[in-house]
Amino acid sequence: KANENSEIKLVNINEFVFFQEGPGVRSSQYTQEGVPLINVKNVRDGYLDLDKTKFISNKITENKWKHFSINENDILFTTSGTIGRCAIVKKENLPLSLNTSVVRFKTLDEKKLKNKFLFWVLKSQSFKNNILKYQTGSAQKNVGPSHIKKLSIPLPPINIQSQLVVELDTYQKIIDGCRQVIENYKASIDIDPSWETIALGDLYDENLDSKRIPIEKSKRKKGNFPYYGASGIVDYVDDYIFDDELLLISEDGANLLARKYPICFSAKGKFWVNNHAHIVRVDDKILQKYLEYFLNTLEIKNYITGTAQPKLNRQNMDKIKIKIPEKNLMKQIVEKINYELEMVNKNNDLIVNFEDKIRNKINSIWPN
Repeated sequence: KANENSEIKLVNINEFVFFQEGPGVRSSQYTQEGVPLINVKNVRDGYLDLDKTKFISNKITENKWKHFSINENDILFTTSGTIGRCAIVKKENLPLSLNTSVVRFKTLDEKKLKNKFLFWVLKSQSFKNNILKYQTGSAQKNVGPSHIKKLSIPLPPINIQSQLVVELDTYQKIIDGCRQVIENYKASIDIDPSWETIALGDLYDENLDSKRIPIEKSKRKKGNFPYYGASGIVDYVDDYIFDDELLLISEDGANLLARKYPICFSAKGKFWVNNHAHIVRVDDKILQKYLEYFLNTLEIKNYITGTAQPKLNRQNMDKIKIKIPEKNLMKQIVEKINYELEMVNKNNDLIVNFEDKIRNKINSIWPN
């Protein structure tokens, strides 16, 4: 078995792995286009986020820094700030060039150390714990190649490496599938044009905007009570101003147009709300949930003012037209979406479960 430590030996990483840090590109060397530079912020946990990258000219990467070009299957590992995030480079990510505070790893001989197995080793908490012993710096912690070459890694027989890779990759595929479900699910309501149309301001029972109190981040005291902003919970504080079940609707922010997050959400229990979300009380809780789901499916750009800072003021919010079905049908719609959300949220439990399996399996390959 993979966790039979008698079959696993520790070897110096330097003997089996090539690793290299980027050259440290100065901001004056950035170009408007060219080859994307990989920085710490681009390496997430298990994947690359290439939405916002700096560029360096093709000429420099082809000549002066050719040996810093990143290849398919390179493992990128962050060595500054949040140390230890790593991701494997896919063909579709290329071309890329290495920058400082990111180290690329690749096995020297696939017949002795599988590259994908190396990836899982680098992701293990044991490896991170070992490398963090060497971190330097005060405000910004760092490690470098001189520290990495001192480290050891486990080297099971190649057949056990292959078995572990298959098992861990399977778990990861389940996690990725669950994340796809969570990210892509959107509630939908099949609207009948014959339903009654009522302005939102005529559907809720009370507006509580006057009771909102913003707290500057530096003045917030940590606690257990949710602190809500335009897109949901933004912090937890030591006090509350509401003990109720209320409907919150985004008042401002780019998300009003981008719609990456819900613009409407229910808050229940003891909580605090800042001045970036409208607060309304809806006594009929089936109606409250219906309004929440309806508003999150509705295109509201015609009610929004401002471009640099989109805003949904109260006057326009109250004018939003809501299609209202008869009560029994409304209840069925709410129950259906509640059920779908319950199924979607179970994917979060699966993610936690399989992340635990990965963590335990990786840590088991390290000799005690």
